[in-house]
Amino acid sequence: MSAKTIACTLFIVASFVVSSTLSLAGAAQPAKSRVLIHYLPSAQPVHLDRERLQVFVAKPDPALSEEDATRLAEGLFSYTQATFSRDYDAAEKRQAHLLFRDPKDPSANLDVDLQTRELRFNKGLAPYKKEEDTGQLPTDEDAARLALAHLDKLSMLPPRDELVLAHVGGMNMGVHRSDGSTSLYRKLIVVRYDRTLAGLPVFGQSRVVLRLAENGSLVGLTRRWMPVAGESVRPEELLSDKAIAQAIRDQLLADGRSARSIVVKRMDLVLYDHGGGVIEPAIRILASMHYEDKVVNSRIVGEVRRLDVPYDTFVPVLKHHRTRYPFERDAEATRRIKSDQPPRMQEQEEPRIEGRS
Repeated sequence: MSAKTIACTLFIVASFVVSSTLSLAGAAQPAKSRVLIHYLPSAQPVHLDRERLQVFVAKPDPALSEEDATRLAEGLFSYTQATFSRDYDAAEKRQAHLLFRDPKDPSANLDVDLQTRELRFNKGLAPYKKEEDTGQLPTDEDAARLALAHLDKLSMLPPRDELVLAHVGGMNMGVHRSDGSTSLYRKLIVVRYDRTLAGLPVFGQSRVVLRLAENGSLVGLTRRWMPVAGESVRPEELLSDKAIAQAIRDQLLADGRSARSIVVKRMDLVLYDHGGGVIEPAIRILASMHYEDKVVNSRIVGEVRRLDVPYDTFVPVLKHHRTRYPFERDAEATRRIKSDQPPRMQEQEEPRIEGRS
């Protein structure tokens, strides 16, 4: 056999071996994980009433002047018997804000946003540090009634047809002592009012939260409630039902790409307010994402930790929405965060394939 024939034979054999090795390596790779999405009977698809939907836009009210905001603050201090002073140094760092502090209590402050008219007031927690319950706290029913009375007297009561009592709860103080004993003390009652517009609940920024102390006295207030006017939405401005269903699936898979399965519990038509002057219709999704992770350095070989994580998000129904949604990320902020991660965390994960349940 000639040298040329031997060389050709060796080349063919080597090529076969390399080809076989590559094929075997490919066959040994596990199949891509599949994220199964289960829709419970309570998660029925939402079919839009395309003739009646509205977008709500902030009314063009002028910004508060410093004089008006100061009068508002003085009225609040007089009503709650708070002793605050103007914080000029902090105000320089926060443009278009009026700030007040109690020099004796770091937790006591008032922040008035001149542009949006949002208000955050805390009379202070110094009087509630003792290991005892606050006396004469109102009942839940009385607290809701007193909260409305406070807002009315301060001329901060929103339109009654928009107000929805969302929750009456409390602020407690827990104590863990050196001997191992513990105690829980009731300190304040918290009343939260949410918003409804055109029969739909509003999620996001709109809210009024009051904190009540002894005899229902007002010691805290957060008010975010911009006046709005409704604008009709044309049917052609809305996504089709099919496109909305696809957007929901895409969002679930994007946020749950590392999950083993996703259980969708509810899908409801709501309004979403991100605080930017526009309140838009959207689909709220309530789900649970199931994860399974192998435990590192476990005493049990192959031990897997199973975890169910609640999931709550919103998906727009408008083709060109103006509201900023939770799933929308700032590209520059994402780049900065990613650059701080270890190299293995910076690698892009391949998208998982949806499986039907």
